[in-house]
Amino acid sequence: MQFETVDDNYTGGYTSEEIRPNTSGANGRGIIQVEITSGTLLIQGKADQYAPWFTLKTYEETLMEEIVLVPYFRVIATAAARAWLEETR
Repeated sequence: MQFETVDDNYTGGYTSEEIRPNTSGANGRGIIQVEITSGTLLIQGKADQYAPWFTLKTYEETLMEEIVLVPYFRVIATAAARAWLEETR
C-alpha cells in the first residue's frame, strides 16, 4: 500500500495519510520501499491512536528494507519522495 496524500501530490513536501497495517498474522514484520527524488523522507509510527508520532527512521536515498510493524504509520517528505509498505507473510 502506498502512503497517500490528500491531494495526490508527492512533491514540495507533504505529510501522508495514516496507514494501519495488519499486524496480526504478519509476524510483526513488513517491507518498506522508499523512492527519493529530492529531499528526505521520515517514517513515523505510534503504538496507539492517542500516542504522539515518533520518527522511526529518516531516509535520504531510494531503497527497500525490512521494518518492524507498528499499529500506525505515516511519512513526512521534505521535497519529492514516495513510499510503500507491505506486510510480510
